[in-house]
Amino acid sequence: MPPDGPTDWASREVQANIMASGSPLRQVPVLVVGGVPFAESLAIIEYINAVYPGPPLIPSNPIAVAQCRQFCCYVAAFIHSNQGNNDNMEVGMENLELLAASTAGRHIIGDVVTMAECFL
Repeated sequence: MPPDGPTDWASREVQANIMASGSPLRQVPVLVVGGVPFAESLAIIEYINAVYPGPPLIPSNPIAVAQCRQFCCYVAAFIHSNQGNNDNMEVGMENLELLAASTAGRHIIGDVVTMAECFL
């Protein structure tokens, strides 16, 4: 059942649940497969892409792959790491829009959903 309000990620209860999840970095997200934990978004997305059938999250075109990873790296370095810092976040979001505008079609990288959408 979803919580009634916002999650307090710093609460002892939430932190205990994260630690109990098996996350090697004691953070979210975490995916545990057969007792093996994956604690980074990129690792989780690449695992899901490799194991589950369906439209790929990672493009087959090498240029699109590089664009996709470029977008994901930017999000990890400048958006995820600056949460709570409004000045940096504003600049980061402006730059993210410029980056996406250079690669976008109907979606962030061309016309199909990729790991770039998952990374946000």
